[in-house]
Amino acid sequence: AWEVINGTPKEGGLEEQPLLRCQQVHGGQMPDKMLIWSRQEGEEMIEDKYIKVSLTSSISFPAKLHVSSPNGQQKCGGEYLLVSGESANSQPLWKQMGGKFWLYSGTNGLWIIGGGGAKRKNFECARGVIYSGTSHGGLMPHQVDGLWLRLDGQEFVEDNEICIVDSSKKGLED
Repeated sequence: AWEVINGTPKEGGLEEQPLLRCQQVHGGQMPDKMLIWSRQEGEEMIEDKYIKVSLTSSISFPAKLHVSSPNGQQKCGGEYLLVSGESANSQPLWKQMGGKFWLYSGTNGLWIIGGGGAKRKNFECARGVIYSGTSHGGLMPHQVDGLWLRLDGQEFVEDNEICIVDSSKKGLED
């Protein structure tokens, strides 16, 4: 079994309570190849189909992301700055410059753009008006494949023009 303890994948059987656990016999396969993971909730481990484990050689988060949503929810557009020292569901957190929106990882494993309601819940939720259509599996918002969805009236619609890009290096070449 694989377990994630303090953010590091390790062989199971340690005395520390894991944050994540995969009960599958891995047969030498790395954690990112395992399909069924459970997460700690109180004293129990709860199976969570949204958990995806990815392996990276280095961790770096973009200091600034640019969000564009030309077909709706335009108020969510603009620059988002990385919030140093804060996280949401063990992922980085960005705050809209001059606005009230946040780009965060929801409890469902999706990237979400949400407002004050999500912030008041300390991001222990999956509330927002724009979200990624697929689980991020540890990828940053600008790296997620697939369409994004936005709230349109009372329902979410796919929108292939929603775009998030790493704008951290923009202007450095000038």
